[in-house]
Amino acid sequence: MEAVTEKLGPVVIPPEQTGGVPVKCWTKDKDPETGKPILNLEEGAIRQASEAARLPCVFRHVALMPDAHTGFGVPVGSVLPLVNAISPNAVGVDIGCGMCAWNSGIKVADLDVRKLMTTIKEDVPVGEGKNRTNSDLWLGHKRIVDHIADVEKKVQEAKELCKTLDYPEWGRARIQIGTLGGGNHFIELQEDGEGNAWFMLHSGSRGLGAQLAKKFHHLAVQTCKKYYTRLPNEELAFLPTDSDEGQWYIASLLAAQDYALANRLLMMICCQEAVREQHHQTNPLKDIINIHHNYATIENHFGQNVWIHRKGATLARKTTVGIIPGSMCSKSYIVKGKENPDSFNSCSHGAGRPFSRTEARKRIAAGIDPPQHQQLGKVELFGSEDVHDELGSAYKDISTVMFNQQDLVDIQTELHPVAVLKG
Repeated sequence: MEAVTEKLGPVVIPPEQTGGVPVKCWTKDKDPETGKPILNLEEGAIRQASEAARLPCVFRHVALMPDAHTGFGVPVGSVLPLVNAISPNAVGVDIGCGMCAWNSGIKVADLDVRKLMTTIKEDVPVGEGKNRTNSDLWLGHKRIVDHIADVEKKVQEAKELCKTLDYPEWGRARIQIGTLGGGNHFIELQEDGEGNAWFMLHSGSRGLGAQLAKKFHHLAVQTCKKYYTRLPNEELAFLPTDSDEGQWYIASLLAAQDYALANRLLMMICCQEAVREQHHQTNPLKDIINIHHNYATIENHFGQNVWIHRKGATLARKTTVGIIPGSMCSKSYIVKGKENPDSFNSCSHGAGRPFSRTEARKRIAAGIDPPQHQQLGKVELFGSEDVHDELGSAYKDISTVMFNQQDLVDIQTELHPVAVLKG
């Protein structure tokens, strides 16, 4: 279908359809017959959003960003406000997963791109990231060592609070910090309209966050059963924030989110060091953008303090600079928020998927979509050679996604991919 060209704002799934509060959706297309905006969302995501809308603690409405698609528990690209409750699956498995971007101040034309990306690949472990290949670089930055110490302190404090919970060990988490991971995580060299080299990376809290998410979802299920809470779906289990279990999760959530921030910052330092091997002067790292898109925080909306869960969604206040990546074959954007109250001051976290990773691989194998080298074009790929599920055809049209959130963000900078490091 064509992109929406008329009315801005969400398409609403009404209470009589959800069975609970409304769901406001920025996932839109243009009706070819009437020209009016219509909902463009797969049945699985509609079902999940409607189930979330029936939670006993949900507030006002559920918001779905223009990149929304079926996830686990709630759609990826959802914003869920809960009163006095917090839901692990509405945060996501990779707690604190998010984006980091930095304008190096160096022109792409002045860089040896292959040498640069090879250096970054050597310094930033991908995949499971159990071992670092350059511990001197890692340990040589005092402020990063201090930051890691702060994160470790928060993790240990959360562990002390959760005495009855089998808590993840810090040793493995410490080794994994500063590593990329696999799946849809990446480090990308990009170019803006003036030829400047930007670095954009996507990663989260690694094994630490995943283990905590799994443990606390299980605890949330047990807690809801203990208090005879009726759930539309067990995947939406939540914890009362004034309970011991809720306080345990909040402490662990905040620690994992800080871990994710430190993880991305450390990898961006590796990118800066790689540039400085070729050019001694770069823009300072204090100018980086480092944000979550899988997290929860308490905010005030429509006069009510609520726990806002952004799962695959980005904060978009007027003071917020955000990052919206496309795919390794398409444009990405640096944006400024518009503080739209209906979206709970949120916007998309990327392009979103029209179908699953498994389906993407099948489509390539069946010849429905072009193979890897044809989709990448001039973009150089480093790291994994098997990334068929992460190519351009595996994602929605980023131009449509951006058009559909004109009332959520303003575009500040448009970026084009040059080279990508994948796990």
